[in-house]
Amino acid sequence: MTISMVVAAAENNAIGKNNDLLWKLPNDLKFLKNITWGMPVLMGRITYDSLKGYTMPGRKILVLS
Repeated sequence: MTISMVVAAAENNAIGKNNDLLWKLPNDLKFLKNITWGMPVLMGRITYDSLKGYTMPGRKILVLS
C-alpha cells in the first residue's frame, strides 16, 4: 500500500491561516483534483469544516481527529 501526502506550504512552512489557504491558485486546485481523483482523502476536522459542504466528487473523504 502506498500513502502519499499533498501539502502546499509557504517558504516559512506555513500551510494556512485563520482556517483558510494562504493563496488561491487555480492550477494548484486543478492539480489537487487530478491527483486525488478516485482516491480516499484523509483530513482533519478543521479542514473538513473549511470545505463548507463541498463534497469533493469522485473521492471518499475520511476525517481523522
